[in-house]
Amino acid sequence: MVEHFDTVDEYIASRPDEVRTILQEIRRRALAAVPGAGDRISYGISTITLDGHYVVYFAAWKHHISVYPVPDGDEDFEREIAPFRAAKGTLKFPLGKPIPYELIEKVATLLAGRERQRGGSGAATDNRPVRGYGTAMRRDELEHAIRAATDIIHGDRVIVIGSQSILGSFTEDQLPASITMSDAVDIAPFSDDDAGTLADSIDSALGEWSPFHKEFGFYVQAAERETAVLPEDWEYRLVGVRNEQTRYSTGLCLDPYDLCAAKLIAARPKDHAFVLALIESSLIDRVRLVDRIRLVDPSEPRRDAALSWAMSV
Repeated sequence: MVEHFDTVDEYIASRPDEVRTILQEIRRRALAAVPGAGDRISYGISTITLDGHYVVYFAAWKHHISVYPVPDGDEDFEREIAPFRAAKGTLKFPLGKPIPYELIEKVATLLAGRERQRGGSGAATDNRPVRGYGTAMRRDELEHAIRAATDIIHGDRVIVIGSQSILGSFTEDQLPASITMSDAVDIAPFSDDDAGTLADSIDSALGEWSPFHKEFGFYVQAAERETAVLPEDWEYRLVGVRNEQTRYSTGLCLDPYDLCAAKLIAARPKDHAFVLALIESSLIDRVRLVDRIRLVDPSEPRRDAALSWAMSV
């Protein structure tokens, strides 16, 4: 499944050694550039905060580091960021090349200044849109996310990875409300370049804190296909969502059994709760699920634990 972390330390520790060093230095410099700042995980990536408000995000991809949003600055600043601007709201720093840490410090400083101007009293508040907290996502919102993502990347299909892919097979009325209780849809471009350009475009235009998020109350989190550990031949079992509401672009959602197998490989308490809710609702058959988990690569070290859990419920 798409990786989720409770702390920035966990997020950084999950990356390869050379990437970990870069993330640690970005974190150190960003915190030093913003007096009184803290950090936390905001829907899967590292985030610098100030007085409870989200200031700057940084994330590691396969071939680059992304930092966003991009603040307004003077002409000198605009010239400095130009080589790294991947989209209107994203800076992309290729791995394997020197990372301009001082530029990232400037970005953090400018964004913190903007946040202080907005914040006024500086009272600690969570200024994210409130829809999604205690509200189950609906099928029409999934269709909207598919339509928006394909529009942004100028493509005709994307892959929906994560919990909300269950809405490709069942409507919200058929599902336990608890399992779609989120304001994020994890979507991967059907194909992307090594630099993750299309994924960055989705994050910039539709990600958390984007105008899209603020207007509609949910957002799209870009993912990579490789982030999910899935059973063999999962690509041939994808469930297509394509209709007038998606403008006839296609969202390819994980088959429910493949989704549950990946959840059990991830093996977090919320993943177990997700699968158990589907089994108890008679939407997933336990015996069939065990058979699907057996299609996971036997070299996957978490496979046996997933099988044991599925056979014991």
